[in-house]
Amino acid sequence: RLRAVRMAVAGLAVAATAGWWGYFGYIYYAGYKQFAVVQVFITSDHPEVAFDANLKAWQANPYDSYIRHQFSLSLTTLVNRYMDRVMLEPGAADEAYRISASASPWAPGVRIARLQYLLNSGQSQGGEFTTLLDEEKRIHTLQPGVWLMDAFAAVAIGDHMRAAAAISRGLRLKWTTDWQRGELERLARMIAPEEKGT
Repeated sequence: RLRAVRMAVAGLAVAATAGWWGYFGYIYYAGYKQFAVVQVFITSDHPEVAFDANLKAWQANPYDSYIRHQFSLSLTTLVNRYMDRVMLEPGAADEAYRISASASPWAPGVRIARLQYLLNSGQSQGGEFTTLLDEEKRIHTLQPGVWLMDAFAAVAIGDHMRAAAAISRGLRLKWTTDWQRGELERLARMIAPEEKGT
């Protein structure tokens, strides 16, 4: 009789384990089926497809760190592409950042995307922006996006010496993309006449 009880308990444990792995196998498949769409469309002319797929991937599998990490980056790409046509609900960008930061709190891409949102939404003088930018300038010195955000913030408050220093740092990095280089050069042209006069 004791042996029968042990066999029943062992059978239940095996069934529970199989069910557990079956569940996680299913949500992994469902999440990555959508996440594959993100990978295809994130750099295309249709970032709205990438964001929608990222949202569905996260809803299917909220445990996966890659899916969560990409979430705020997908939203930032969408907003950058359609800035004049995208209206975010209050707190939407904060929630996207929270989701991404739960997977990669120190990932430079996630943090730079947050800085960009704060800058674009007029919060570049707030404590969160200042603290985050100071940390990034100390930790991720080889990330061109850090210096681009610093340059934008400095130009916004008229600190052209700080902007010039940030532009110079960003332009010297070998990982600076063509788009980042173009933005840094545009900012340099904006402050050039003022520098000559000082």
